[in-house]
Amino acid sequence: MRNRISAFINLPIASIDRLALKAKLQAIGAVEYANVNIPMAALIWLMIIPMLVRIDFASLGKVGAYWRGIGVTLFVNWAVKPFSMALLGWLFIGYLFRPWLPADQIDSYIAGLII
Repeated sequence: MRNRISAFINLPIASIDRLALKAKLQAIGAVEYANVNIPMAALIWLMIIPMLVRIDFASLGKVGAYWRGIGVTLFVNWAVKPFSMALLGWLFIGYLFRPWLPADQIDSYIAGLII
């Protein structure tokens, strides 16, 4: 009997708490600046900062010794990747998934894949 009374008391309290939490989360999610969600931007920076902290700035002077690796990386990132993503976007979004996507947004989807 005690468990049933506990449930009858706790369920309404949990429901009210849930509604209050939903309102708080919606208020946090509405915080924007220049169409950028500020809490999301902060969380993304929290993911990026540990990678930035591990950079050894003293060894940046030695980067020129590894010019081949840097050249290959730049070539792949700036010459190969955009065209391969354009090809994949054109193939998958332009043909395979076209029936399930809104016709006026297909070009935007392909542009998003390229970027």
